[in-house]
Amino acid sequence: MMANQRKFLDHVAKYAAEHNWRLTIPNDGIAPIMWEGDGALVSFSRSREQMNFAKRLSRRATPCVGLSYALPRHRLPRVLVAYERLAQLAAGCLHGNGYAHFIYYSSERLKSSSIAYKAFVRELRALGHSGKVPWLVRDEMVEEGRSYDPKSDGIIFRRCFAKAERPLGVWCFSDSLAARLLDSAIAAGESIPDGFGILGSNDNPVMCENQQIPMSSINPDYRSAALKACETLDRAMSGTFIPATPTFIEPLGVSERDTTGTVTGGNPVLRAAFAAMHDHIGEAYGVRELAEDLKMSDRKLDRLFRWKLSTTPAAEMKALRLKTAASLLRTTDFTIEKIATTCGFSHAPHFVNTFRSAYGETPATWRNRWRR
Repeated sequence: MMANQRKFLDHVAKYAAEHNWRLTIPNDGIAPIMWEGDGALVSFSRSREQMNFAKRLSRRATPCVGLSYALPRHRLPRVLVAYERLAQLAAGCLHGNGYAHFIYYSSERLKSSSIAYKAFVRELRALGHSGKVPWLVRDEMVEEGRSYDPKSDGIIFRRCFAKAERPLGVWCFSDSLAARLLDSAIAAGESIPDGFGILGSNDNPVMCENQQIPMSSINPDYRSAALKACETLDRAMSGTFIPATPTFIEPLGVSERDTTGTVTGGNPVLRAAFAAMHDHIGEAYGVRELAEDLKMSDRKLDRLFRWKLSTTPAAEMKALRLKTAASLLRTTDFTIEKIATTCGFSHAPHFVNTFRSAYGETPATWRNRWRR
């Protein structure tokens, strides 16, 4: 997955330019026959062409750094996305939002997707989920030659997703797959995110933020992965011995948008409560004002939230403000002061302290880390 990501390649290209590398990025993943490079960042598959390329590299003793879980016969140092951590974040996001049933959805049945699936199930078990977690593979369910036919996605949805119990949380192994599923779910009239939650992987902002419903996704740290891979290859090309062991790169976190959210179970009062929270997010709007709008007492509203969601209205208001603030930090150049007022915090220092308590770092530090 990593070697095909635009973010990763962009950072590799930047490193190459800064260190006077002449970079070859073949479209088909295979270097030209006469290629005589000094080193390679490689993502191996089980294809005959890539296995032959691996043999060529091995015969020439070309310094290599692997970027995939699939290994050629000769061992080499690797820099890998920590798929187990991605899976833990996915399970925590979906389970934490109240989804009771889960599906894992990938395009292919690869070693990396298998590792992610096993870790996803393991984390859900640790969180108390005891039901089955199906692994659906799209390429195994479409007719040959129709991989990119939108009708195939509709057929898959009706056969596999429409019959699953609700509320259903689906973790997709890529954003493109999540976008296809989202289109099918919207066409089928699903209640998103209340009854049907979708979480992608890779956090491509162009894709995620321009869907009919902005799409939640997990953000791997491609900058750190690219930098570590390039630095390791640089050392190998200079003659330094590099152990044939993997280095795992931790993800940055979950970018929650609108395809995941707190499950209300169809309760009309809870739905109205969350709608009101969104409508008044930039105002001095608290539990008392919310209860008045819903024509009920503060105590009754608090009991409803504790009974149905195991939380409080105040906690949900705070979480919504922080989630919105995080989105603005990622996607806008608003000042910290403007984000604070936009999200209903009384002043910037209050926002900074609240954000630091929730995320472990200041808004400015968090923004810089996500934008590297």
